[in-house]
Amino acid sequence: MHEIATAVQHDVIDLDGVVGRHVSLPPQVTTGREGVVIATGDHFVNDAEVTAVIRPMGAALVDMETYAYIWVAGQFGVPIRPRLPSRVSDQAEDGALADFREAIARCSIELREVIRAEYGV
Repeated sequence: MHEIATAVQHDVIDLDGVVGRHVSLPPQVTTGREGVVIATGDHFVNDAEVTAVIRPMGAALVDMETYAYIWVAGQFGVPIRPRLPSRVSDQAEDGALADFREAIARCSIELREVIRAEYGV
């Protein structure tokens, strides 16, 4: 499990061609807590070349949704949970899709245990 502090967008490009910069959204959003940087994008990362582009952004993890969660919470003034648990399902490189499919059940069980422990449900 990883605590997320900041999210960046890894597959957007602004009008000047700068990767990671959206035309109208901030380049990064934060939970206001300590933790790791996650790179969010619109596609499943399963290529070592794409991973090599993402690493210099300071991201330790990659997903497809965390930036949106943090940004929307900020827009509505809703504090996002102090800890966004994220579980690594694959290495985001060659063969990631196979790793991801095998990891889904395991990750679901681990996340469920965290929810039970923290919220008692």
